[in-house]
Amino acid sequence: MVFIKKVGHGDYAYYYLVQSIRNGKKTSHRTIKRLTAEEANDPEFIDRFLKENPWLNTNLQALIVAAGKSTRLYPLTKDMPKSLIEIGGKTIIARNIDVLLKNNIQDIIVVTGFGEDKLSEHVGARGRCIYNPFFEVAGILASTWLGLKEIRNDFIFSYSDIIYDAEILKGVIEYPAKCVIGVKKHSISRDSEKVKIRGKRVTAISKDMSEFEADGEFIGIAKFIGSAAKAFRSTVEELARENTFPEYDFINAIERLLLKGQKIAPYFVGNKEWIDIDSLDRLEEAKGYFG
Repeated sequence: MVFIKKVGHGDYAYYYLVQSIRNGKKTSHRTIKRLTAEEANDPEFIDRFLKENPWLNTNLQALIVAAGKSTRLYPLTKDMPKSLIEIGGKTIIARNIDVLLKNNIQDIIVVTGFGEDKLSEHVGARGRCIYNPFFEVAGILASTWLGLKEIRNDFIFSYSDIIYDAEILKGVIEYPAKCVIGVKKHSISRDSEKVKIRGKRVTAISKDMSEFEADGEFIGIAKFIGSAAKAFRSTVEELARENTFPEYDFINAIERLLLKGQKIAPYFVGNKEWIDIDSLDRLEEAKGYFG
C-alpha cells in the first residue's frame, strides 16, 4: 500500500510518498519520493506515478531456484545452466523474470549454483543472485533454504525450468488463500510431482504417487502469504536441522506443511500454456509452444 505522509505545518510542511510493507504481522514503511505540496494534492499526479511504478502496489517478492545441473539435457547443459537455454530468442530464466515483472513483482531472488557466473551475468540488475555452494550434493530444498534468507515479505516460489503464461501467475496471486500451488489437472506425467485434491484443498503431494490416483500435477509455482509464509520458512528450517537436504525436495516441505495441518489450495491452470523442460523432447515441445 502507498500513502502520502505530511510532516510539519504551514510553510514548514513536507510531503512524502511512503510504501507500507507487510511482513507477517509486522508492517514497516519506506519513503519512496519527496513531494511538493502541489504534487501531494494532485490525485492525477499520484495515479500517474503509481502507474509508472507498478511495483509499489505489491509486497510480494519472488524466489527462483536455479542451482542444479541438468544432465538430462546434455550436451546443451554441459557448460551452462538449463535456464539459459534460448526458446524463441529468449532464455528460460528471462521468460520467468518477464512474467514476474508483468505481475508487478520487482524484488526477485535467483538461487544459482552450476554455471553461476553465466547465470548471474545474464540476470544482471533484473534480480539478485544468491550462490548455493552445495548444489552438487544437495537439492532444491537447500537452494530454497538459502534463498529464504533474502525473503522478508510474502513471496512467490518458482522452479527455473518452466515456461508459462503470465495469467497463471496472476491467478495464483489473486486466488484467495494464504498458501496456493499451481496445478495442472490433465495429462499427468509419470515423473511429475503429483497431488491429490479434495474440494478446494490439497491433501497430498508426492513424486511416488501413481499418475492414475493423482488429481493433478504441481507445475512449480507457489504462493506463501502471512502465516503460511512463516510456516513454510520454519518448516524448511526444521528440515535443514534434520539434515535432509541431500534427499529432500521442495515438495517434501509442502508435504510436511500438510502434516502440520496447513491449508494449501490448488490453482488450476486450465488451458493456459505451461511446460516444464526436463528432457530434450520437452524442450522441442516448448519450442513449438513458445518459439
